[in-house]
Amino acid sequence: MKRLYPLLIFCVVACNIDKQPGTWAPVGAGVNNLVLSLASYKSELYAGGSFTSAGGKQANHIARWNGKEWHLAGKGINKIVLCMTQYNGKLFVGGGFDSAGGNPAMGIACWNGNEWQPVGMGIKGTVSALCVYNKELYAAGKFDTVDGKSAHSIARWDGQKWSDAGIRLDSGKYSFICGLAVYHGELYASGTFTSVTGVKGNNISRWDGKEWKPVGQGISYPVMAMATYKDELYVCGVFDTAGGTPANYIARWNGKEWSPVGTGVGNGQFASIWSLATYNDALIVGGLFKSAGAQQANYIAQWNGTSWDPVGGGVNSPVHSLGVYNDELYAGGLFDTVEAKPTNHIARWNGKITTQR
Repeated sequence: MKRLYPLLIFCVVACNIDKQPGTWAPVGAGVNNLVLSLASYKSELYAGGSFTSAGGKQANHIARWNGKEWHLAGKGINKIVLCMTQYNGKLFVGGGFDSAGGNPAMGIACWNGNEWQPVGMGIKGTVSALCVYNKELYAAGKFDTVDGKSAHSIARWDGQKWSDAGIRLDSGKYSFICGLAVYHGELYASGTFTSVTGVKGNNISRWDGKEWKPVGQGISYPVMAMATYKDELYVCGVFDTAGGTPANYIARWNGKEWSPVGTGVGNGQFASIWSLATYNDALIVGGLFKSAGAQQANYIAQWNGTSWDPVGGGVNSPVHSLGVYNDELYAGGLFDTVEAKPTNHIARWNGKITTQR
């Protein structure tokens, strides 16, 4: 693998199962640019990214969908939104911004359903991942200052104040963290780095609340996102090996060892997976690929624990984000067409995902 794609531009066999096909549909009039994050909050779906309008209305990098129409989230965010999660009854948003709702908010802000609020003095840099662990909110990305104090790449918020998470990445110019997940009581961090606080990491490491530890032999190239599915931790990105074993852009960790996920995606061609989500007992993956396993799959596919299948006819350009709202699967990204139907950067799938073998 000679180059990396930019970060921003993740069954039952040998018997017949009745296939219940679903359909892809647009989400109102959509948005006018990339959707990089999706999250449910107070019975609405929030979309964040690089767009400036949603449903034909001005919407600065974040908007909310109630199942019928788009609404604004106050005055929005002044620059790109990369991640969102709920914590203590509020929606926390991270990205590369310095203002939320028209007021100063560096790197991270929170929304209570009516107004935007800063999170302490904020984070000087870019926040690309958020996760709740041990009743605290962890923020990760590429930064070295939180609340005016030194904090490298990961910091934690207890609801009132920020503190350092005790991490030091290797000093590489391009080192950063872009994924956080909790698995078997530990916090996992992924991205592009070779070591964490002196411990060899190879793009993924884990924190037990006291110290950082390796995850087997790690991953060969950057890990973009993580998700738990059927009691295993799945990771995706632009890599080709996991734990020294061939794994095409996706791998799984059972707490002791790494294993591939079928034959992965890409069918031998350069590809990448940027987003993961669970939906109807399947793991959904989105990214830059045209095949998954032996199946044609246009930028989105599903893994049922045994085999790969497409999600309908897919979309016409890469998928950057995935979410579930009102029992439907939502995908956001660069695309503007789903199954020959126009859609602006976000679409929804309303079918139960099953396959026929």
